[in-house]
Parts: sequence; C-alpha cells; structure tokens
Amino acid sequence: VRDFTKVGSAIDEFQPDVVINNAGVGHGFDGLFALDAEQVKEAVDINVTALIHVATAVIPGMRDRNRGHIVNIGSIAGLHTISSALYGATKAAVHVFSQNLRFELFGTGIRVTEICPGRVTSEFFQSAAGDRQRLETMRDSGIRELKPEDVADAILYAVSAPEHVNVAMIELLPTDQVIGGIRMNAP
Repeated sequence: VRDFTKVGSAIDEFQPDVVINNAGVGHGFDGLFALDAEQVKEAVDINVTALIHVATAVIPGMRDRNRGHIVNIGSIAGLHTISSALYGATKAAVHVFSQNLRFELFGTGIRVTEICPGRVTSEFFQSAAGDRQRLETMRDSGIRELKPEDVADAILYAVSAPEHVNVAMIELLPTDQVIGGIRMNAP
C-alpha cells in the first residue's frame, strides 16, 4: 500500500464499488522514544497516507457511478486514550478523515463507514503488542478477544445496509474490554 502508483493503477483497472481500507501497522506500544524515524514514517504512511490515497483513487469512479462504499478500519485507539501516542494519533487521523470525508461526499451516493475495533486475535495484535513479555501478560489476562470474523461481520452489516442507510461508525469491543483507562476482567 505504500506504492501509491501501483495501488492507483490497480484501482483504475478494477473500479470497485466497495473498498475496505484495512492496512495497518501498530508501532509505538513500547513508547514513542523506542521508535526510529523509519518506524514513525512507516506507521503514518500505512495507517494514514495509504488510506487517504486509496480513497482518493476510488472516489472518481464511485462519483461517476453515483454509488460506492468506503470502509475505513480505525481503532478504539483513535477514539480513546491508550498506551501508544503514535498508533493512537494515526487512528485518530483515520477517525477525523472518515467523518470529514462523509461530509465532503454528501450528495454523491458514496457511503463512508469507520469500524473501530478493540482487541482482536490477529497477527496484527501480536506484532503491535511489542515485547514478548507484554504479549504473554495480555494473553494471560483472560480476555475473550474479538475474532477477525467479528470484524468482518460488522463490515458486512454496514455494506449490506439499504442504500439510504449509512452506518457511519461501529465501535466494536470484546465484552471483556471497557474503555476509560482500558480495564479487562477475566471471565
């Protein structure tokens, strides 16, 4: 997704009616001070710039067809305070971008949805957790994490809604996870 020329060419060829912006990287859970400049650039490029580029590439065709749906995968980290300033900032950018894009596209027939999941059992979460000890501590917390299928079901719900319905945002959390200084209880 960082090769904007290739991404744009693929979109021009395919002309999708639905696009799901799901690329992401979770640098920064060990603190901003632990990151080098390339990791910061990579996080912004993948989490923000690529998402904007994909939207920019699909909008003209969607406008011509007077329909389309852009689904941006954000995170609860873009809505609430968590322990990663960089990741939280990139996902906050996704949130504000999604809200403003929905406003900008008013009247075009293009819907914009943001899905903001909490903890999901995935390779992404495993790499974002940082050091191995933190990952093991989190895994031993007893939380029943969301499954990728849960996020997929939320996306399907949004894109399956009738054309006159725009599911603007879904905040999707495991039952065992609450926000407000994230607290997780074992079942």
